[in-house]
Amino acid sequence: MSPKNNIKINDNIAYKEINQICNNGISLCSIAIFMIIFVGLVSILSSVQLLCKIPIHFPFAIIVTLVILAILTYKKVFKLQESIISILCCLFFFWISSYIYDFTWDGQAYHQLSILMFSEGWNPYWDAEEINTYYDDIWVYGYPKAFWIFSTAIYEITHNILIGKSYNLILTVSTFLLCLETFKIYLQSHKIFILSISLLTTFNPVVICQLFTYYIDSTLYLLMIDMLMISFLWVKRKDKFFLFVLSVIIILMCNTKFTGAVYAVVISLTLLAIFYYYCFPLLKRIFNTLLLSGIIGIFVIGYNPYITNFIRHGNIGWPIMGDNKIDIVTPQGPKDLVSENRIKKLFISNNSFAHNDNGSTPVLKFPGQIGKFEYLVYSAPDVRIGGFGPLYNIIFIYTMIMMCLILFNKSIKRKEKILIIGLVVSILSNPECWWARYIPQMYFLSIITIIISYKATDLGFIRNYHRYICIICIAILTINLTFVSAGYFRKLKSNISLHSHNIERLKYIYNESGRDLYVTFHKLDSRRLSVFEANEIKILDSKKNGLPNGYDIIYKDSITEIYKYNKGVHK
Repeated sequence: MSPKNNIKINDNIAYKEINQICNNGISLCSIAIFMIIFVGLVSILSSVQLLCKIPIHFPFAIIVTLVILAILTYKKVFKLQESIISILCCLFFFWISSYIYDFTWDGQAYHQLSILMFSEGWNPYWDAEEINTYYDDIWVYGYPKAFWIFSTAIYEITHNILIGKSYNLILTVSTFLLCLETFKIYLQSHKIFILSISLLTTFNPVVICQLFTYYIDSTLYLLMIDMLMISFLWVKRKDKFFLFVLSVIIILMCNTKFTGAVYAVVISLTLLAIFYYYCFPLLKRIFNTLLLSGIIGIFVIGYNPYITNFIRHGNIGWPIMGDNKIDIVTPQGPKDLVSENRIKKLFISNNSFAHNDNGSTPVLKFPGQIGKFEYLVYSAPDVRIGGFGPLYNIIFIYTMIMMCLILFNKSIKRKEKILIIGLVVSILSNPECWWARYIPQMYFLSIITIIISYKATDLGFIRNYHRYICIICIAILTINLTFVSAGYFRKLKSNISLHSHNIERLKYIYNESGRDLYVTFHKLDSRRLSVFEANEIKILDSKKNGLPNGYDIIYKDSITEIYKYNKGVHK
């Protein structure tokens, strides 16, 4: 029997085993898909609701989403236990999110500002732009809005803006469960290896650092992984429902970030190439799914911003593209790096000491070298240099070497080479590939390289050691992730403690005054929801109420020094 036939038989055995598990018990894959559909349909149907000029404060989208999921459960697409577990998981993530404040600048400056604007009745599909009504509102007008709309729909039900960022937790767990199911089929390896690969794939350093924020770079990464996993699972199961899930994911990708549309195209072309060589009978069906989803994602759900930007500003990528574009990268980029070519940017960023200072020059380091307190840099959600962790430069070099061996090795399957090429193209398609948050798939490229190397039978001069090297790489990535997590959660704990102290102080001021507080906001107007409304403290905006120089509290821009109390004013 040929090795090829043997592999096919093993694949079928693994698939039958998983089918048996799914038929006799709870499917992790079904739980993951349930949660993805929940997030996706709430966002998509809320967009449709706005297109139909139905105010978003009416919970039409959430009601319809729950009805659809109930019908799918009744039709046995999901088992009752799976639906209950999925709903409980979502409620649990809502609960966790409700207690954790988003301390990030972007999260407060425009992500949460979008929810404030939606809650005031703004409709992006029909209403005119009134730029500079709020500080940083230009980004709200110009950027894709899928997850802002989801967050607003949740906010209108709960009246707690902190819960809106729960999509990151929901998609993180969903992606992990999908990875477990997919790698179980394709790796046919030891359970610990499958679990390790699934955890490392999901808990990318970018995901860790943005887990409890409104940032959507990690969200886009998780959707990219979901897109690949669902496509591969569909090949095995031949269930049309997977194509529906794939459509939801692509529509979300197109409306997460501008780069989401680009990455969706690159990953779609990669999948089509793989299907052409390995699953040709299914090629037409997946092509139609990808094309239709892209059209809906850009021209219907994405009518704002893509079409409205083109009509109003002459470029679909306004305000960061076009004749009057705003350069958001050069002022924040490392000195002497922004002007370099993409490959050099990528190399220097991933082989330098981690830092997050605007304009500073990257300092190269030896593989495995860790700077004193370097792990503390990962308290930020958008580390500029060395964003994948202090030990990732070892894995980066390994990835570059192994990619060359894999791409020029005749024993490696063509589909694996196509996947690697597709990921490389998606990385280099971004001109700012030095910034980890913009190319989180770089980390996945390293993991895919490890997986292919682990499964390979002939890798030239390392043929006798490649599995040991792969295990060492997994150990390094695990230690690396520990450093990143330590830096992030240390700062998160500190911020939560500080915020709790400030809230207690604010409540004391409120109770002492015995009336609504006059508050002056500088740039972060969203705090009226995240701080005051969330804690049931009634306020009046000093400027909007004819008191430009009078206030009880000035809300500063600093994260660590939030309130300035003007005792005795307006008693």
